[in-house]
Amino acid sequence: MNRLLSLTGGWRYECFDTKKKGKLEPRFGFTVEFTPRFSLNASFGKYHQLPPFHILPIQKNLSPEKATHYILGFEYLLREDIKFSLETYYKKFQSMVISESDLRTEYSNKGEGFSRESNFLFIKNFHILHMEDSAIVMAYQREETGKMGNIHLIGIKDTFSP
Repeated sequence: MNRLLSLTGGWRYECFDTKKKGKLEPRFGFTVEFTPRFSLNASFGKYHQLPPFHILPIQKNLSPEKATHYILGFEYLLREDIKFSLETYYKKFQSMVISESDLRTEYSNKGEGFSRESNFLFIKNFHILHMEDSAIVMAYQREETGKMGNIHLIGIKDTFSP
């Protein structure tokens, strides 16, 4: 069995003009190719983003929102032109901007939450009349979200795209 391990990693420096300071964000991942047709991958990353633009003029003391992503998946190449893929994601959110008043005039970075997601893809590649690679993609996605601040937003969404 020929196993090939591929590692990727790096850092992203994100600078936010409103605060005159930036955030260093690590990103790491690996892929293990168990056979030429089957591979497993995993990745991790930290992300920051500015609060929504419509809120910044109202309240300038807000910090960037934070998210930590964990991803695990596999790919299986049934034939040279057919691939199956399954990925699961877990995203943890911190310092999310939430409203502290019913009038939506006061905001804070007290929100927290999570998102779990699974994606299943079936991809069939083919050539049509001298065109570059074309594909038919069928996808199924399931997403669950939970608690943010004082509000318990629980949502489950299933999506199928033929």
